[in-house]
Amino acid sequence: MPQTIRTIPHARASWPAETPRDEPVVTLRAAAGDGDGNGLVGGARIRSIMETAAAGTAAGISNGPVVAVAVSAIAMVKPVMVGDVIACHADVARIGTSSITLAVEVLVRRQGLGAPERVAAADYTYMAVDGDGRPRPVLELGPRGRTLP
Repeated sequence: MPQTIRTIPHARASWPAETPRDEPVVTLRAAAGDGDGNGLVGGARIRSIMETAAAGTAAGISNGPVVAVAVSAIAMVKPVMVGDVIACHADVARIGTSSITLAVEVLVRRQGLGAPERVAAADYTYMAVDGDGRPRPVLELGPRGRTLP
């Protein structure tokens, strides 16, 4: 059976930081425990925040459980420091029959001040699964009551 894919052409990890969008999925201040001895937050911690934002968004869109099947186009472009306020956005890039691809972007406000700076981006793909872990169709109406394009 061929897979149906709906693409939203403007939703990509390469979006500039000033692109308008919904509120961040995850917002937090980088704490001392997130950093190393030099006050830098490690890439693994940033990827963990991205995964949390993407998985929650995909599960909400599909109205059920999802599993990660791919992470691509990951780019860590600037360092994150302890004390920075991190905002992670997850925007729909593509919805297939049973898969969802999200463009995930991390912005920071240095020490909670100033304009947001883009520090990381990646594309995350999830598969909607049923209770037995088998692929299932992505529902078209998410929990926020919005019909997806």
